[in-house]
Amino acid sequence: MISPITDPAVIEGYLSDASNTRGRAEALFRPRSAEEVAEVLAEARHRRVPVTVTARRTSTTGAPVPEGGWLLSTEMLDRIHAADDAEGGVLLGDYQDRVENDGRLFPPDPTSRRECSLGAAIACNASGARSFRYGPTRPWVEALQVVLPDGTIRWCDRSTPLPADWPRPRWQEPAVKTAAGYFPADNLLDLMIGQEGTLGVITRARLRLVPLPAAVLSLMAFLPDLDRTLRLVERARAGARRPWRPTAEASALDPRAIEYFDDAALD
Repeated sequence: MISPITDPAVIEGYLSDASNTRGRAEALFRPRSAEEVAEVLAEARHRRVPVTVTARRTSTTGAPVPEGGWLLSTEMLDRIHAADDAEGGVLLGDYQDRVENDGRLFPPDPTSRRECSLGAAIACNASGARSFRYGPTRPWVEALQVVLPDGTIRWCDRSTPLPADWPRPRWQEPAVKTAAGYFPADNLLDLMIGQEGTLGVITRARLRLVPLPAAVLSLMAFLPDLDRTLRLVERARAGARRPWRPTAEASALDPRAIEYFDDAALD
């Protein structure tokens, strides 16, 4: 197993996130491969030591803040193997720059994309302004390499069944935007997307890309009242292309993002 970092001065930099909550940890591990992640998790399980997964610590929820035990940072898993294949510790914005230079687009765009890691964006099913058209991160993930809590390394896609001894999430998501709770999945890939490091460590991802738009046009429309504003939004939503609905009528509004400003915001 790789050697732990126990220097309090080094560990101090990993004990808080953007929520400004602060935790504690006895040791920090910075593995460079899925095999090293597996060794750490297997040893932690043997010793019955809790492990908190951390990446770039941009979370505002305290999710990577440890309450004792070991910290496992994915920051050294930072290799891009191909345009659609990258490790979990790669900075999301750096990865997107790389594929956009090749004329392709990985659409998810959380506001922290310049600071957050690819694996963390997948682990929380991140979304941003472009999710109006492209949806959250989930539909853009084709397969994941994950390390399970017992140290098993698994590749999973949407044909991979849930482990037989795992309980099934049995609940119905509300019919509104939500990222709460485990996704009620029938496959291991969709369960791993959005689980925030509680069921496994995402070490590598194979992703779905689309052609980079030749241009993006921004415009501002002034509407006389709230009723007509809402009607415009409804029309835009009805016509937008989505990952699950890739075509739209030629005359349909097809924005990739909409932002609402009231008079107070513009004063």
